[in-house]
Amino acid sequence: MKKNSIIGNAFYLFLGNVLVRFLTAASTILIARYLGAEDYGVLSIALAYASVAAYFTDLGLTHTLIREGTKEHSSIPILMSSFFRVRIILSLVTILFSILIIEFLYHDDYLKEVLYIVLIPTIMGAALQGVGAVYYQLIEKMHITAIIRTIAGLTTAIALIAGMIFKWPLLFIAPVYGLANVLAGLFSIFIVIKYVNIFKGWNKSILDGLFSFTISGLTIMLLPQIGPIVIEKASGLKEAGFFSAAYRIPSLLYQIPGVVAAAFYPVLFRLGNNQEFDKHLELNTRQLKIMSFLGISMAIPFLFFSKWWIHFLFGAKWEQSATPLSILALMVVLQSFNYPMADSLTTKGKQKTRTIIQLFALILGIVLYYTLSSKLGSTGGALAAVLIEGILFTCFSLFQKNSLRLLWNGGAKVLASFFIVCLLYWLTRSFIHPLIGSIGLDIIFIVFILLIDSEIKKFLFDKVISKLVKK
Repeated sequence: MKKNSIIGNAFYLFLGNVLVRFLTAASTILIARYLGAEDYGVLSIALAYASVAAYFTDLGLTHTLIREGTKEHSSIPILMSSFFRVRIILSLVTILFSILIIEFLYHDDYLKEVLYIVLIPTIMGAALQGVGAVYYQLIEKMHITAIIRTIAGLTTAIALIAGMIFKWPLLFIAPVYGLANVLAGLFSIFIVIKYVNIFKGWNKSILDGLFSFTISGLTIMLLPQIGPIVIEKASGLKEAGFFSAAYRIPSLLYQIPGVVAAAFYPVLFRLGNNQEFDKHLELNTRQLKIMSFLGISMAIPFLFFSKWWIHFLFGAKWEQSATPLSILALMVVLQSFNYPMADSLTTKGKQKTRTIIQLFALILGIVLYYTLSSKLGSTGGALAAVLIEGILFTCFSLFQKNSLRLLWNGGAKVLASFFIVCLLYWLTRSFIHPLIGSIGLDIIFIVFILLIDSEIKKFLFDKVISKLVKK
């Protein structure tokens, strides 16, 4: 296997993310149990704002950089210099606007203080982390991208775990979390400047078509973050906390199939730039097949046995998060189809279409979150999240050329296997233990898909398992 192959890059990203994601999930669960629903609701709102603000240090520059960098005769050092300069400017502007928004929207001094001490250092850390992550994604050395993300995940997870071990109050945990993001950002910059000069040169092409990527990226980033923010306004901090606890599990699990998308992205862009659309469809079909397989594998335990997992991970007092978790597991299934279809539009030069679809879903999503959560609390929020993904799926299918071919070749066998698992759960649900069911149904799903799909079988055995053995 070539070092910079898609599967190789996906493997490195997977290996670099899987352990740290589980550690991050564990730290988030532990801190939720330690803080309680209300304080965890405050922290969740702060983290949601931090994710939103961090995006404004990029505004789609990552996509334009990859687009320009995958063209022939491009100068990567000059592009990286341009990328770095714009990100620093954007981070300073974002900090200023964040302060104005917090002062305008909130009057609770405690909530405002937590927001500030999480938000400002996280913005700076995210701006710096993105420089290293996108550089090594661009040159298709994604084992380095995996290392950067691992360091970032480890530092923030350690900050949260330390807060629980030493019994720190939230006002002490928050700045330590922010500082951890800055340290990860400095590491990212350090491993880039050793190989490329990011302080000299300017190429304005990095700004060409940025607005469309900005709006699209903004909607992608906002969709998972608006939940706790809107639910807090509609139903209060406790419901926001219950929703955030449930949402944390599928959002973290989805990072695992998400690394596959990151590995495919530059190659899809290259094929799109060269107008090799038959090869593009073939590769996009493979991406959808692998991502849907991984996404459903991750969702099965939490879809069917959410109550047991909530009790096991969070404790009995978080039982109200069980129903939202089960509903949100369906969101992961839909996302594993939506992401490849959206990437197909972007990498074929149809970014404006993707942007309009996502903007429509975002606006409708805010209405759904507020309406449903005001009546059903955290459960209503979970229903809103799934409905948003359903809207995206419908629109991407309607505006995707060869969508039926893509979905049939990429998803039919995976969905058939998933249907078998759903049927088995219905037949055994009254007597099977949740832990045995979680493991058993996942194994049945994997075995069945391996029997009927040779491409996924080859992906697992020839690419992943053989590489693990060599390691």
